[in-house]
Amino acid sequence: MVALAIFVVVSTTAVSIFITAIKNQRRQFLIQDLQDNARYVMEYVIKETRMSKINTIVDDEDLNITNQDEKNVLYKFENYQLKRKVVGVDTNYNSISSSNIKAEGAFSIINDPGNQQYRVTITMRAYPKDASQPEIRLQNTVAPRRYE
Repeated sequence: MVALAIFVVVSTTAVSIFITAIKNQRRQFLIQDLQDNARYVMEYVIKETRMSKINTIVDDEDLNITNQDEKNVLYKFENYQLKRKVVGVDTNYNSISSSNIKAEGAFSIINDPGNQQYRVTITMRAYPKDASQPEIRLQNTVAPRRYE
């Protein structure tokens, strides 16, 4: 009887440790996927903005740039996605963020009085589609390499 009780306690402990390890592993995979997706979205916008001319921010939401192909490109956060539209080419905004994540954010233009060059600050908050935790916050300021 004592041996059976010890066996049950040891078995229960081993199973609970195993279940906890699996839950932690799933959470780590979720965090890694979230980081990969959020970084991809941020790098995509940064790369295109860096090689573009900054026009304006429309409606305090859309980032308006002229890319290296001389096409106007609009970025905006809408319905928990970061969307992109090439004016004159795309009729609708296309999502560049994964459907697995929700992304919220904003664009702001920085222009110092003595500086002729604009900079854009991009802030983004991303979290999994089906949960509010974990979340990742990213921010970057980009100065275009293109001078006018």
